[in-house]
Amino acid sequence: MLYYDQNDETLVMLTLAGEQRAYEVLVARYEKVVIASASSVTHNQFMAEDAAQDAFVTAWMKLNVLREPAKFRAWVCRIAKNCAKNMVTRYRSFLSLEEVDGFNLKDEYYEDPHYLYAKSEEKEKLHNGISKLPEKVRDIIYLHYFEGLVCCGDCRQNENFPRDSKVAAP
Repeated sequence: MLYYDQNDETLVMLTLAGEQRAYEVLVARYEKVVIASASSVTHNQFMAEDAAQDAFVTAWMKLNVLREPAKFRAWVCRIAKNCAKNMVTRYRSFLSLEEVDGFNLKDEYYEDPHYLYAKSEEKEKLHNGISKLPEKVRDIIYLHYFEGLVCCGDCRQNENFPRDSKVAAP
């Protein structure tokens, strides 16, 4: 493109003068770093990309208030972090980021049916075996392996706690 050799300050001034291609260069130049800034808040690639898009739109609309055009990068990264914080706050009650982050449609819809059946049988056997354990041990196993909780050490005082467990105290 025509403006790739220009510095940020010049590109901001050209954008303010109505030259749309100058802003396209700024977006292309900082897209990855802005997504990374948003990702540091969301810990989710999809939400970070949305927040980055919101940040670039917000920066474009408020470009006239940028006091130091040479610091466009830092300014748009700060906007991205704020957009990401707002997004996390807005969607926190709707879904867990951990669920969305690990979700893969391809695996869910294209796995071999025989594998899926064997997997469900294995899961059923596992749950049946766990259900036969003493209640306190069963609760500890469910909390640790299925709910992701970490043992704090107090549970080791329980006489039913498996002594050869590799669960580490914090």
